[in-house]
Amino acid sequence: MPFEKGVSGNVNGRRPGTANKLTRLHREFVQNLLDKQQGKIRRELKKLEGKEYLSIVLTLMEFSIPKLNRTELNTNGITRIKVIRK
Repeated sequence: MPFEKGVSGNVNGRRPGTANKLTRLHREFVQNLLDKQQGKIRRELKKLEGKEYLSIVLTLMEFSIPKLNRTELNTNGITRIKVIRK
């Protein structure tokens, strides 16, 4: 009897989207490590300037602000853009 996609024989199983124990423990470990190193991270960031500073900040932002997926805009052949300057 083959398995059917989306059908589980275990009614008490993990809910969809729930991280497994190892993933949860890993995330908690990394978060704890970063929390303890906040002061050092801030001091090191203050030493950086220009492109190097921006590069690090933008890289770190990827972990706190989710990236938006690219979307395709279908305008049915109409491509009108209105720019308003204040």
